[in-house]
Amino acid sequence: MNERLRQLLVAILGRCGSLSRTNLMKLVYLIDWEYAKRNGRTYTGLEYTFYHYGPFAAEVTQIASSAELGFHVVPYLSYGGNMGYSHSLLDPNLDDVVGLPSEVWYTVDKVFSQVDHRNLEELLEYVYSTEPMQSANRGEVLNMTKGIENDIRRRRLVRQARVNERRTRSATTLHPDDARELDDETRAVIYAQPLFDDAEE
Repeated sequence: MNERLRQLLVAILGRCGSLSRTNLMKLVYLIDWEYAKRNGRTYTGLEYTFYHYGPFAAEVTQIASSAELGFHVVPYLSYGGNMGYSHSLLDPNLDDVVGLPSEVWYTVDKVFSQVDHRNLEELLEYVYSTEPMQSANRGEVLNMTKGIENDIRRRRLVRQARVNERRTRSATTLHPDDARELDDETRAVIYAQPLFDDAEE
């Protein structure tokens, strides 16, 4: 089970009360997209496909429909006579114990500030304007770093430069006799630890 996704759904529904499946899916996508723009990968690790109404990941509906995981789903008929689904939390207080990192909360707040004034049509229009959707065809898996590769590379270089500077400063002020007293983990941070693990790329 994708615990990151479960906690993100708790955070979204704890804030909104209830959401249609379409709205919920698009909010998760937009939060992942905003997170990917800064980190080079999505927060949830979901694989989104261009479906009928834009980005779709089946795991969102699976988790958000699970009573065992704390969610409640109610089917309804939409104005067009189509079947719709409304998602909410079984326990409204569940939001009090959600353990999302502060960076993700910041991303959630940012996305809500961008879309909370939009109706469904405007929300879909905004979703379709994001880079992963602009050149995608229906049925294709979306490239969540499309159009932002250069920005991601620049941010990584800046962060690497800062780490290198800290290592140099620490190495020049640390006496060799003191270095021998360091544990392996601290020594790795000062002298050799890479900023990015190649396995995560």
